[in-house]
This record gives sequence, C-alpha cells and structure tokens, in this order.
Amino acid sequence: MPSFRILPTLCPLMTSTLPETNSLISHLKRCIQRQLTGRLEIYSASLSCWQLYFFMGRLVRAEGGEHPLRRWRRYLSQYRPQSPAASDAGAVRSELQQPERWDYATLAQLVEQHQLLREQAIKVIEATLIEVLFDILQQEERSRLNIGEALSYRIVPDNPDQVAAPLLPAGIRYLWQQAQQQWQTWVKAGFTTRSPNLAPVIKSPKQFEALAQQSRGLRSLIDVINGQRTLRDIAIKLGHSPLLLLKFLMPYVGRGVIDLLPIGDLRAPASLKAVAQPSPLAAQLTRPLIAYVEDSALYRQVMGDILAELGYQFLGIPDPLKTLPILLEHQPELVFLDLVMPIVNGYEICAQIRRVPDFKQMPVVIVTSSDTFVDRVRAKIVGASDFLPKPINPQRVLHALKKHLPD
Repeated sequence: MPSFRILPTLCPLMTSTLPETNSLISHLKRCIQRQLTGRLEIYSASLSCWQLYFFMGRLVRAEGGEHPLRRWRRYLSQYRPQSPAASDAGAVRSELQQPERWDYATLAQLVEQHQLLREQAIKVIEATLIEVLFDILQQEERSRLNIGEALSYRIVPDNPDQVAAPLLPAGIRYLWQQAQQQWQTWVKAGFTTRSPNLAPVIKSPKQFEALAQQSRGLRSLIDVINGQRTLRDIAIKLGHSPLLLLKFLMPYVGRGVIDLLPIGDLRAPASLKAVAQPSPLAAQLTRPLIAYVEDSALYRQVMGDILAELGYQFLGIPDPLKTLPILLEHQPELVFLDLVMPIVNGYEICAQIRRVPDFKQMPVVIVTSSDTFVDRVRAKIVGASDFLPKPINPQRVLHALKKHLPD
C-alpha cells in the first residue's frame, strides 16, 4: 500500500481568517499533523452531526449532516448518469450483494463490481466532502453571530488494520480550498444565514402565476419548487449552482411570493436497509410501532437502526409541530421524545400528547443529555413516563422498551 505522507508545507496553505481555538481549520490541521487514521466528529446540542474520516492523515470520506440520503442520491445521479440511482437510489442498493451501508461502502462495491467507474465514485466522494466542509463552516459562522449552536469537536483514532480506504479523493488542500471558496462566495452574496439545505416553496400561488407569465426563468421552476426539494437538489436538477439559484429567487422571497423552509431528509426505502438476521431476542418481540420525535436526522437514523435490529417498526418525526397529527394517524405503541428542539421543546410536546384521550396511557419517554432532578420533576408534571439519557445505545433503548411495553 502506498504511503500517503502529508508534507509539512500543506498546513500553511490551508489559510483561514477564522479563529483557530476550536474551529474546523484547527482540527483539520491536527488530524494532518498527527497522520490520523480515524475520524473527526463534529456536533452541536441539537443539530445534525458530521464525521470526517482520515486515513494516515488523508481525508477520505464524510458522513452525517442534515441530509445524508438526499446528498447521496443527488451526487450519485449527477456523476453516474443513466444509472438506476438517477431515478431511484434503492435500485442501486438492490444490485449489490448484502451491502453494509448506502454511501461510501456502496460506492466501493459498485466500483468493485464494475457498475460504476472509479473516477465517478471519487467525484461523488469529493462533492460530499466539499458540501460537508461548507456546512460546517456555515454552522461555525452562525455560532459566531449568536444565531446557531456552538460546535464541539472530537478526534477519534482507529486501528489502521481495520480501516479500509479503497477510494481516495483529491488531497485535503484542494477540498478545503473548494469548500472555503464556495463559502466565501456565499458570504459575499449576503447569504451567511441562508442554508443551501433550505427548500423553496411557493407561498403565494396567485402572485407566482402572474409573475411567471412575465419571467421565463420563473416558469421553468414551477414543477420543482414544491417544498420537497432543497436548493441543492434543484440546482443539480437544473444544472446550476445553489448560489445562482438563490440569487434568482431572493427578489421573490423578499416580495413574499416564495418562502425558504427547512426540510427533512428522504426516507430510506426498504431496499436501502441492510437485511440483518434477527437475534433470538428480536425474534421474541411483537414488532409494535415505535415513534421518535427528533429534529436531528442523525439521531433519528441511530434510533431507527437500533429498533430495526430489535425487531420493531420505526416512525421518525422530524418536525415537532407535526407530532400530534402524525401520532393520531399511525398510533404507535410508545414515543421517544427529544427534549431540546427548535420552536417547541419536549416538555411542551409531551403535555400536548397527554391532552389527547387516546394517548393518556401511551408511554412517552423523554430523550435528553440533561438528566437532573429538576428535569425529572418537570417531566413528571407534563406526564412523561421515563427518561432515556443520551448518547442513545441499544441497551438503554431495549431497557426502556421492556420496561414500558407488555411482553
């Protein structure tokens, strides 16, 4: 295996105007200098987390973020044209023999099985890395402006013998320069607080229709501005950049014709989930439906994977404001409820749930990293059944299920 020694001259090239006390640039430098084989974890209290993976000091892949599945489908369809992924990422998954995941490992398998060119796979990885670096830079800036939560970083070394990196993207200097250039251009355009992960939606259909008669560009967006696609999704579809798209839309946003709203990640089709042999314990379970109200896509994914392994059905609810209608529609047996969420917190949602006669006896378990006496008293007052401390792990989840659900 070739050596990927990073030259000492690389770090000075990664210049930044950002303070480096606890920033992305400072941690990237540490990973390079330590020739890290492992990962750099980046998280905040309630936002999605990111993981940057290194092999001998070289940045090789990224995971997590707000829309990991959207990102996967977006770039695979872009760099693998005329592929099943262009219309259905699940079709790609079905082509593989017992895949372990739906991103990096899947790409490696596609290349190994000659279903994807190595150059195409590397382009997907590079686009993912640049996007993740951009999103972290934006979150850092939001934190400095006191409109976003501060990020925390953790470097986690791993055993080199257990780390495979069959697909190696461009060097970190190139990736960093691309991400930083995109971010600086975004800031200069005045969009510091506008995320490319927002979804445009027509707020005033009558006004939009009237304006579309006069604007050919606006007419071309009628079928794609439906609140189901992010700026990044639409930009890829139209062959433009998210920046140009947002510049075009902003006058209409200012006039109240179009709105930019947060949107959840795509739901992974069944064909994207690895088929695992149920354990003896899972076989004993009755597969009731369990709901989890959580705005973080990563935490929802973790909970969903745990419940799937245990044999339960899973319902993820990303928008706390839509909790009651969704619960009434699906009637789960138990609800895990995150405590810290935007707009409305877990205590308020729990109180709303208990006002519904059908949900008086349904177990509601608060999920939080703040497990104090005051928290427990307040949870008791609003009718919570129990607490589940973070970080979430299978043992704690299983304990809560066995405690609150009948055998």
